Amino acid sequence: MINEQAFAMFRELYAKNLAVMAEKYPDDYFFKADYVPTVVEKMMAGVRRGSFNKEGRAFAATCRDLGIKHTYKAIREYLTVPKYVPPDYTGTSDDQHAESQHERFTS
Repeated sequence: MINEQAFAMFRELYAKNLAVMAEKYPDDYFFKADYVPTVVEKMMAGVRRGSFNKEGRAFAATCRDLGIKHTYKAIREYLTVPKYVPPDYTGTSDDQHAESQHERFTS
């Protein structure tokens, strides 16, 4: 499941970086500046589907801006809603956690 807040930040930074990189490296990006919003929409649709190419300069710059690795795994982790962890969870194994919860609610 996509974390919409993280996705919005990723999209915003990608759009900014794509515009900069397309102007700075015209040989790498074969479209004019007015086509950037269309490219962003197509790329973000691919990101939502999980089928995107991360190899462009704009994608690398976006990952750098977000402080995440430029890997599919890191990008997916950044964009995914984290699993729910109870506020009092201490990082113990599942069995230990279950026991502590059992004690907490039966005491």
